[in-house]
Amino acid sequence: EAADIRSLGFRQPICVAPNGITEPITAEVEAARNYWTQILGATERPVALFYSRLHRKKRVLELIDSWLDNSPKDWLLLVVGIPEDYSPEMLEDYVMRTGNSGRVRVYNGAGRPPPYSVASLFLLASHGENFGQSIAEALAHGVPALVTNTTPWTALNSNGAGWCLPWADYSSSIKAATGEGIEGLKRRGAIGREWVLNEYSWRKPSTLLSNFYTALKAGTVASIP
Repeated sequence: EAADIRSLGFRQPICVAPNGITEPITAEVEAARNYWTQILGATERPVALFYSRLHRKKRVLELIDSWLDNSPKDWLLLVVGIPEDYSPEMLEDYVMRTGNSGRVRVYNGAGRPPPYSVASLFLLASHGENFGQSIAEALAHGVPALVTNTTPWTALNSNGAGWCLPWADYSSSIKAATGEGIEGLKRRGAIGREWVLNEYSWRKPSTLLSNFYTALKAGTVASIP
């Protein structure tokens, strides 16, 4: 984003600060878990979660196809989001026509709590994201993420908190991620939670922005970074 601003010819100071992430509150996490457990029914099935807008940009249909072709049949893909290009009914009908009813469930996320607490794996195969707030939120809930490298989350790979890779490799990575088992994914999730809360909790961006504005007011800054 800073490079885009510079490419337009602007030379004023720039501060690049990440979005702030709020640490999940235990009571709210438990309430959300109870809510989604009641909706999904008491089940021991592992859950992979897509939680974003139901928009073509997010590759929702492509993700469903890839999931149905590459995931273990005892897993559930939970798709939750605000209807835009697709409605939950359209996506449920799409799954039914493939003959895979029950392997994917779709819900309108409006007015419902975030479903991170019932997930063992977070999926986002978007064509592009400036940040990807839902990725950070999933990690903050201890859920490892499998995302495309058109999101700015390549550090997932080096941190061991998940996978960030080209769309061409996404299908095979679904097999690899689910193949790690619940305990393996929990270990990655714990790493992701510690990392994202350390790097993206509100304390860090708020301090960065405060220091930037203080230096800007004093006329002592050219650009941060």
